[in-house]
Amino acid sequence: MQHIDCNAVPRGGRVTVSMSELWRSVDAKKIRKNRKANSSIKVSESQIQEQLVQVLDFNNLLYTHIANERQASAKYGAILKRRGVKKGVPDIFIFQRPPNFMHLGGCAIELKSQNGKASKSQDAWVDALKTNGYAARICYGLDDALTFLRELGYIKRT
Repeated sequence: MQHIDCNAVPRGGRVTVSMSELWRSVDAKKIRKNRKANSSIKVSESQIQEQLVQVLDFNNLLYTHIANERQASAKYGAILKRRGVKKGVPDIFIFQRPPNFMHLGGCAIELKSQNGKASKSQDAWVDALKTNGYAARICYGLDDALTFLRELGYIKRT
């Protein structure tokens, strides 16, 4: 998979990336295989997140992925719970205030595939974050996430 060169971006600058540039980096073999299996392209949440992360990096955003989706043994799961890992926390957290809504504290995105379904705990986290002054949304697919980020002013129109 190709990656967008984030090092070419001037420090503090914002760069936009077109959808065609993003999709060119998706593994062509997987697309061809999916096209043969179905007439539509199926993209996993992981693939969507990898593309979203490229956009976040390209726009020099201060963010992290909350890696709480991993499978763990009961013993290690208990250790993680004692350390503060919470069920349903959104996938991406942007620490900067949204440029178009500076009164908000930051942004959280729970990313789903087009046919994905949010759990009750994911819905609860999004609602709690909104109540506590954050922009938060469950986004279904890359286009939905990019639209949300544009609305907030994190990225420019492509």
